[in-house]
Amino acid sequence: MRIISVRENPEYKEIAIRYLQESWSEISPIIYENCISNAIQIS
Repeated sequence: MRIISVRENPEYKEIAIRYLQESWSEISPIIYENCISNAIQIS
């Protein structure tokens, strides 16, 4: 398994969001998108 930083590779953002939504569908999808989007913006 290879771990990729979404902050360093933002082109994987949508793939990461989709993976989290599929893995833990009981959580509102917008939460994953907000968390990842904000993490990418923080320097």
